[in-house]
Amino acid sequence: MYKKGDSVLPLGTVVTLKNDESYMIMGYKVKEEKTGKIYDYIGCDSNYGMTVKDNTFNEEDIKEVTFRGFTDPTIMKINEIIRKEENKNE
Repeated sequence: MYKKGDSVLPLGTVVTLKNDESYMIMGYKVKEEKTGKIYDYIGCDSNYGMTVKDNTFNEEDIKEVTFRGFTDPTIMKINEIIRKEENKNE
């Protein structure tokens, strides 16, 4: 089971959501144009790759991390920046 708030998951991480759909993370903090809602992640279908539909989801939607993507100093810095911003907004 995925524990929310541990860290920002790196690009390339494959997650299974609570609705049992599986996505590979390919971006962070995506704003929906129509509503202005900001999602934690954007991903593509882990089986088919990029499709016409964007797949946005939040941390609380994640049920399980199936595969964790590559982590390096850059992703650690991104993680730090995102978490600081989230803590400011709480």
